[in-house]
Amino acid sequence: MGRIKKLSSVIKKYFISLIRWFFSSRGLAILLLAGITVNLTANNIDDTIKKQRYLELLEWEIKSHVIYAQSLSELSKTNFPSSKYKLLIPTKFYDSVLNSGYLTSIEPEVLSSIIRYYENIDANYNERLKAYLLEIDNEGLEWKNCAYSAFSASISAELDKCDESFNEIKSTISEQVNTTWSEAAMEIFDKNIDQIFNPTQKRLNSPILRLLMGNKALQFMK
Repeated sequence: MGRIKKLSSVIKKYFISLIRWFFSSRGLAILLLAGITVNLTANNIDDTIKKQRYLELLEWEIKSHVIYAQSLSELSKTNFPSSKYKLLIPTKFYDSVLNSGYLTSIEPEVLSSIIRYYENIDANYNERLKAYLLEIDNEGLEWKNCAYSAFSASISAELDKCDESFNEIKSTISEQVNTTWSEAAMEIFDKNIDQIFNPTQKRLNSPILRLLMGNKALQFMK
């Protein structure tokens, strides 16, 4: 019984000393420093994860340009879906990562190649695609007028000519659209962007990033 009281007294004195230390100037300073350290570490981890996600989305966007270009090349010119004329080369994730400031965190050589590629998309490729879209819309109106006139006059031969002319124009424009996308994809290969920019693989090779974000990835991103 005496030992229990003695132990209880020791614990009580230690607890009181600990409380006094916590509220001493030194104790408060250490607690404040610990709090700041934990907060900074948490913010740094959050920023690391956010940056990695932004960069992986950009990588996905760039590789999707190549995949889409390849899919267009496999389509028949005569059966080229009208929806394909309307799609510009997307830059959504590039714009996002550029605005976030994370783009400048990558190597200068890679950064330069990516910036030049996307500048060319805006100034060249998408401007051409917009022109093709406008042309196909105008030709579509011409075809409607032609077909209406032929139908009103009940001249089937003239209607066939309208269809033939419009199909030829669509075939030409579909080839131009295909060529534009292919040139964009070739620029990715020429600049080796697909080889030198691979944040997904970096995550898969990093034990810390795998711990924070997991090890799942689309097959074409590996």
